[in-house]
Amino acid sequence: AIRKEYDGREGAYPFGDDGPWSLRVARGRAFARMIDDLDVPLTFVMAFALATQILGSWLILTGRGVGRIWETGPLEWFPAWGAIRQFSAWFVSLIPIALVLIARRSFRDRGWRRRVGILWDLLTFWPRAFHPLAPPCYAERGVPDLKQRVRRIRKANGRVLLSGHSQGSVMAMATVLQLNEQERGGLMLLTHGSPVGRLYRRFFPDYFGDGVITTVGRQISEGASEGSLRWLNLYRLTDYIGGPIFTEEDRVPTGLHARLEDLLLDDPEQRRHPDGEPPPGLKAHSDYLSQTGAKERLAEMIQQLKGE
Repeated sequence: AIRKEYDGREGAYPFGDDGPWSLRVARGRAFARMIDDLDVPLTFVMAFALATQILGSWLILTGRGVGRIWETGPLEWFPAWGAIRQFSAWFVSLIPIALVLIARRSFRDRGWRRRVGILWDLLTFWPRAFHPLAPPCYAERGVPDLKQRVRRIRKANGRVLLSGHSQGSVMAMATVLQLNEQERGGLMLLTHGSPVGRLYRRFFPDYFGDGVITTVGRQISEGASEGSLRWLNLYRLTDYIGGPIFTEEDRVPTGLHARLEDLLLDDPEQRRHPDGEPPPGLKAHSDYLSQTGAKERLAEMIQQLKGE
């Protein structure tokens, strides 16, 4: 995947003769694109786990018992069972050690801390029925608090630009769905690095399927002028979490006159750098609003919001 991206670099991001920089960008884009191909390996893993569970249940129900299976294996003639048993015991014993090492590195390494935080945000957004051993779902507190803040601003005849990064974009959508028509008036939505279209639409279609995105788009567009921008989503090709949100059906639902727009930002933003200086790093999933293109569109939305 990296080689394919690197070979096509001239048309996608012409960085001249700076091969290492181009390779770094290609690696970032290829890694981000791998997230879109997780369906097949996840399906195989889940099918293997299900088959193992069915086999184990059948062996126990037929009277072999857990103890005997552990001693002789499910197939007595299988010669490698002893090695598999020993590996399993070591693997289970090393899990707590691995968790301690991950926690220790997360305290010392900002990149690791960000990755663990992203996974934690994803898990703890859902109610505790999904993660009974984790802390209470933060959405049960965060979404009502955000809803009350929007209500206070609207009650004072204010205008609201609701901005959400990554998992915050999910909370922003959940908040919009809980507002009434009057509270949604004058509301704009800005999302960046959002997993809604890339991950949630695929893996949680009952909660964030096509109909939900269309509903949110229609609700924030109520009373908007023709062609006005009400929802802007920022994404990058190097972002391994965020991506575009809208399909053509999302942008042009019945009765929707305002615009819902995906905006692709370059990463790196600069196509050239002075000789002798190190090239800029990839921003990937962070610092969306610091880019020039994002600042310009944000200023446009704020100006439109003031004029309403």
